[in-house]
Amino acid sequence: MCHKLLNDEQDRRAVSAYVKLVRASESINARMTSMLTKHKITLSQFACLEALYRHGALYQRELGRKTFRSGGNITIVLDNLERRNLVQRQRDERDRRFTNVFLTDEGRNLLESMFPQYVQAVRREMDVLDSDQQALLTQICLKLGLDDKN
Repeated sequence: MCHKLLNDEQDRRAVSAYVKLVRASESINARMTSMLTKHKITLSQFACLEALYRHGALYQRELGRKTFRSGGNITIVLDNLERRNLVQRQRDERDRRFTNVFLTDEGRNLLESMFPQYVQAVRREMDVLDSDQQALLTQICLKLGLDDKN
């Protein structure tokens, strides 16, 4: 780390914690990606399928927000899912500026068939922590994820 560029111990601690959080997340995502590759699906595509399964049809922009994807990226992700007949997009009849995204039966079947493997892969990742540590991690992540920070 660039200790000379950091002003004090509080800066060093904050940057160190941030770097470790990002590295841990990227490491887990890399391992999860290898599991999803067996189904020829990316993490972004899986996130979209899962969000549509959980919430039902969503506007494309709303789906992008829920999966933390930019407007351009969500379009590419959905193009690829639509090409595989896993989702369907349809202009909103009341307001044509909005596009509804639906999970197709094929998309629902794929998600339901792979979800048990996904859960087991997540469990393997999280089992390095005991239940109290998992609960603490959940609290920390919720606190870090708050949008109303100044």
